[in-house]
Amino acid sequence: MSDHWIFGWDQILAAVNSAAVIFAAGAGIWGVRTWRLERHDTRQAEIAEDLLALMYEGQSVIAHIRNPFSYAGEGSSRPRPSVKESDKLAIERDGRYVPIERIERHASFFDRVIELKPLVRAYFGRGAVAHLDALLAARAKVLVAARAEIREAEHERQFRSDAEIQAWATKQEKRDAVLWEGSNDDELASNIRHHMERAENLTLSIIRVTGNNKRSWLSGTLLERTPRGPR
Repeated sequence: MSDHWIFGWDQILAAVNSAAVIFAAGAGIWGVRTWRLERHDTRQAEIAEDLLALMYEGQSVIAHIRNPFSYAGEGSSRPRPSVKESDKLAIERDGRYVPIERIERHASFFDRVIELKPLVRAYFGRGAVAHLDALLAARAKVLVAARAEIREAEHERQFRSDAEIQAWATKQEKRDAVLWEGSNDDELASNIRHHMERAENLTLSIIRVTGNNKRSWLSGTLLERTPRGPR
């Protein structure tokens, strides 16, 4: 073979090797990017599941806190004053302490809500955090109303006119609407339900798409690993 052809083949082989290296590098970069995208989608779906699950659980938690019916012994964890109180006053104050006691019982749930907020904001934006904030806002409103009830129970009510009685009744009605569910126009429960429905609109499609992709990948993998019989 002539030197001319040897030189030509060397150049061709070098070019092929270079192309192979470039192709391998490109495939590697593409593979890493694909893996990152898949990992991002998977993580996003996991956070979407956590968000939706917390909203469902939160609706039940808030409903339990605001349940107007209490059981024997509820409210008994209320801190007792230094001055001895009558049995009648103690029972009244214990009853007003029930929502606070229930909130304390669900403290771990609200901790999970707070912990999830940064992840929800990172993957879904600030607007999605409002759904979790609605649960925390409901807790705060109930706490404020319950503490006001307890402070009021510490003093004997004395009214000097019908106008004062009416003003107190109006204030009490608004406070009860926050503390206890079941009113005809329950704004607090309606707001929780509104945010839960918006969270569903945000997350369900992501959860379903990711779940379908996982099932498709698993089905393909199983088919590849299934031994085939002779044809």
